[in-house]
Amino acid sequence: MDIYSFLNSKDIAEHCRRLKKAWTPLQMALIISRSDRPVPDKHRAWRELISDCPDMPVPMIRKSLISLRICAARIFRFLSGWAMC
Repeated sequence: MDIYSFLNSKDIAEHCRRLKKAWTPLQMALIISRSDRPVPDKHRAWRELISDCPDMPVPMIRKSLISLRICAARIFRFLSGWAMC
């Protein structure tokens, strides 16, 4: 997946490409969610992220926060109900 294409700034995307910036799955999920791309593009990217990236622990700030895996699964189920164009 070209995660750089989900960055809203082309200049920042190009800078990160030149640096060969590596992103964690958590960072990539955030980049996708904050992107200006259409929802079907985000849905495809999240599906690819879920299938290709390993699970990782999420630092817990408060005990009441849920894990990224559960959150991602809920987002996926929600988006799966949408009609994809």
